[in-house]
Amino acid sequence: MACAFSSVSAFSAVLNWAPSAEACLIQYGLGTGGRFTTAAEVAGGACKFTALNLRPSQTYRARVVTARHGVVVAQGEFVTRSRSDSDIAAMYESLRGDGGELDATDLDEEAHDALIDALGAVAKEGDVVHTAITVHGSVRHARATVALPGGEVVARPGDHLLMPFARRGDPCSVTIKSASGDGMLFEYCPDDDTVIVAGVRHQVGDRFVCFGQSAMIARGSIVVAFTNSVTATYPHSATLASKATTQGTTYFNAVSMSSATFTGQQTLGQTGKTVQSHYVYHPSNGTTQEIARHISSVASNQQDGTYSLGLSHADGASTFIDPVIQCARDETRFTSSDATTTVNSSFTKAGLSFDNADAALYLGANKEFRLKFTAGTGGTNYLSIDALVNGSYVTKSSFSN
Repeated sequence: MACAFSSVSAFSAVLNWAPSAEACLIQYGLGTGGRFTTAAEVAGGACKFTALNLRPSQTYRARVVTARHGVVVAQGEFVTRSRSDSDIAAMYESLRGDGGELDATDLDEEAHDALIDALGAVAKEGDVVHTAITVHGSVRHARATVALPGGEVVARPGDHLLMPFARRGDPCSVTIKSASGDGMLFEYCPDDDTVIVAGVRHQVGDRFVCFGQSAMIARGSIVVAFTNSVTATYPHSATLASKATTQGTTYFNAVSMSSATFTGQQTLGQTGKTVQSHYVYHPSNGTTQEIARHISSVASNQQDGTYSLGLSHADGASTFIDPVIQCARDETRFTSSDATTTVNSSFTKAGLSFDNADAALYLGANKEFRLKFTAGTGGTNYLSIDALVNGSYVTKSSFSN
């Protein structure tokens, strides 16, 4: 049976065939003698598939075969459009799902760039495109609303805006509006791939403040990502802030509020902090006991914030508050202790690390497996994979340096 082809562009084509009751493999090959490559598996009853990341002006053979027995259900041949007559509009519409949103996450770099170059001409107002972006070195998926050249679009916290900025296109501008109606012009300069906002030139990857929100120009697609992560303005007068550390003490039995503001004081060149301590009162003997302490601080440079949580524990006749969680922008540290040992586990962008060679990673709901490092003698170290057998760990595999 013949396979029909529609919406053929320079980089894509839609395959259509009479549905089969069985699950099928979609295969296509480059040229009349090229080997078939399986692109996807579709469920029984499917009758359409969009082939992406093709190359311009090429002949492709395509076929649909049953996944279990390899019986040919449909096959055919088509030629992609040329680069100069690419019909990106056909590819754009082929990305549109049943709900109206478009999924461009599987496009390779060449097809993706071609889509962005033509975005202003093929997109419709209000279109939503799922695309891959890079933020702080991490690739993530973004659900972005398309902004049209010369148009206006509203940005709220959590929004992503797919901008019609093309390196091979003309200078372009978009007006971003806040929820309250204020506008800010984003001007794109294709000569150096920069965006001018409020007179300041930003490169792709920069982060800045826009309408009191954090805005980032992410890589991949030029997506402006908005988050509500800008430091808040103090909600009271400066006079009140200056008195917060000198006022007297007031006692309450119960307090109900929608928000609370803790105000500390910072001397120039020193660390500033606020402290929240939690106590329990023992009526039997009239004593109080601190059980937890939260410390939020800012470094002497008035820029870098940190946070720590400490919990009480008894050690002999004394009780201490020891930190169990310490957070900075570049590291989060968890501290675990028993009577003899303290181990710090740190998460950074490089990964997870321990400061004690006896620490291990446990896998499974009942810790059925253990990944453990052992420091040996003479500089020989070991990494073992252990299994829990009859209550004890048995090494199943090990490696050394």
